[in-house]
Amino acid sequence: MRPLERQIFRDYGQSWYRFRKELEGKFHPFDPLAQQPQITTDARCKLISWLIPVHKHFGFSFESLCLTVNTLDRFLTTTPVAADCFQLLGVTSLFISCKQVEVHPPKVKQLLALCCDTFSRQQLCNLECIILNKLHFNLSAPTINFFLEHFTHIRMEACETDVWEANNANALAKGVAELSLADYAFNKYMPSLMAVCCLGLADQMLQHQKPLDLHLSDYPEGVLQDCLDKLHLLVSLNEDSLPLVLPPEISDQCLHLEK
Repeated sequence: MRPLERQIFRDYGQSWYRFRKELEGKFHPFDPLAQQPQITTDARCKLISWLIPVHKHFGFSFESLCLTVNTLDRFLTTTPVAADCFQLLGVTSLFISCKQVEVHPPKVKQLLALCCDTFSRQQLCNLECIILNKLHFNLSAPTINFFLEHFTHIRMEACETDVWEANNANALAKGVAELSLADYAFNKYMPSLMAVCCLGLADQMLQHQKPLDLHLSDYPEGVLQDCLDKLHLLVSLNEDSLPLVLPPEISDQCLHLEK
């Protein structure tokens, strides 16, 4: 963390965290498929699993991906979506999110090409307007990425913390969180809970000597353990794919520990 970033975090980090945490419930859809007759959990998993490499192909941030999934899920709570339009909803959600976060968002023609030009520019633009109206232009959702960065900054502020360990835990936690985005079972957990538990699991996997204190999130022990158990299961079921979403040095370290 640069000196200026560190000072900004010291001045505003906690108040910004409290503000964003209070907004979680407003922006988090717990069961977005409840009113979707044509969209299944498998279809959602396949779409998000496709969007993950798409966002990596463009070099977009994890924040963009988190906002994309949030926009997608929140729209699903408002409007029934036909199965043959679900991919269009995915790329349109990505388009909206990247325009908030990225310096160079994707062009419409690039997104349409990814869909093999199944959809037209007009269809994408029309759906963008519908999404914005259905969500009342409330797009700045608190994301797992925001809370991952917050808890990592807190960790780095502690004098006894190993910065190298903190950065490695953050990188692995993002990989685990990325896997969780496609798994509908994790929609029941708030982003702040997911973030602190992903960091806790990362510390366990990397066998860190000074792990993050999960109780700084103010979640009860039972809630933390329940989420950690589910994340353990997720990682065990995806042990072949997890290294593919991690930086090489973290992936190598995980493989070494497994041996």
